[in-house]
Amino acid sequence: MALFNICDSGKPDLPPQRLLRRKEAARYVQQTWGIPLSPQTMAKLAVVGGGPLFRKAGRFPLYEIDDLDRWARLKLGPKRRSTSDHFDQQQPDGVEVANQQSGQLVQKLGGGRSGAGKT
Repeated sequence: MALFNICDSGKPDLPPQRLLRRKEAARYVQQTWGIPLSPQTMAKLAVVGGGPLFRKAGRFPLYEIDDLDRWARLKLGPKRRSTSDHFDQQQPDGVEVANQQSGQLVQKLGGGRSGAGKT
């Protein structure tokens, strides 16, 4: 499967936006989203996973701005009113969520919690 389509001139269609090298990509994420990110962290994430999507041109990783934006949005947590807020407290009433400490499924009803399967 080709990454780019070949146009009538015989040259590949280029992506609609400029691709950023790792150093530029890290700077973009920091300046645009305020998320601290170094090129070294991006290199590690490219190996172990969890980083933004990228392409390679030879040995050089290249990042699309849309992919950096998508990754940064996923890194941001939900809005909180205090540091003691937990993610499961952000869910609307009646929504089943996983308890972060125990991994058990709990159902939130009117601010209270009951274990899964209990009435």
